[in-house]
Amino acid sequence: MSFSCLKRTFLAASLIIGAASPANADTLRIATEGAYPPWNFVDSAGELKGFEVDLAREVCAEMKRSCEIVVQDWDGLIPALKAKRYDVILASMTITEERRKAISFTSPYIQTPSQFAVLKSHKLAKSGLPTSTIALDTDGEAVKKAVGQLATTLDGMVIGVQGSTVFARFLEQYLDGVGTVRTYDSQENLDLDMRSGRVDVALADVAYWKPFMKTADGKDLTLIGPAMRGGVVGEGIGAGGRQEDTALLTAFDAALKAVEAKGVTGKLSEQWIGFDVTAF
Repeated sequence: MSFSCLKRTFLAASLIIGAASPANADTLRIATEGAYPPWNFVDSAGELKGFEVDLAREVCAEMKRSCEIVVQDWDGLIPALKAKRYDVILASMTITEERRKAISFTSPYIQTPSQFAVLKSHKLAKSGLPTSTIALDTDGEAVKKAVGQLATTLDGMVIGVQGSTVFARFLEQYLDGVGTVRTYDSQENLDLDMRSGRVDVALADVAYWKPFMKTADGKDLTLIGPAMRGGVVGEGIGAGGRQEDTALLTAFDAALKAVEAKGVTGKLSEQWIGFDVTAF
């Protein structure tokens, strides 16, 4: 097990921000993945940081609630929410109809497209694929054309994706049988394999790729192919809650909107991500 995995395991059990107890009705328990920098991550000192960590604190303050923030591995986020280990998920989770069958969501607090990334030195970087934005749920002919181009270009390639994500669903629905799909438990591990050449191309959110490409680890990457919205890649990123907790999720949604209206969300995203995610 890697050091980063050990940190996440420890933090999932013990990391608490705020002094209040979970039994305290004034405490809001919020879960995040802790492995998706700069959105949410554990730094070298073992501290949980990132855009969504600070956003969680701001929302708690707006609601006049104490914050308890815990780390939960991606695959366990929804099951642990339903098991009442925490109250809300704030972890760059895309809103989809499939997830709505299990949990409820706030309005999106981020709406950015999905896109493929490759090393600048890889032959795919010069593939010439169009990079225009397409809506998977409405742009019928454009989607058909773009998917055909992707299928031809990525044939025989190793395609990396984080498991149990909308990006994995996109590959299943639109590019089934194209290349070899390799799934990962975290985006961090996927990035490592792509940089080392074990993966040819990877799919994730543009709002993840752009800040990552400004770092030493991501500076050798470039985006290729269409930027995709809607349909299987979802309606944007929202906070998740249990379906029976209507009042709590309504209040959390209102607080998210209030924080954005004050310009705080944009300011935090400029700080952590390098651009205003609310502008998309």
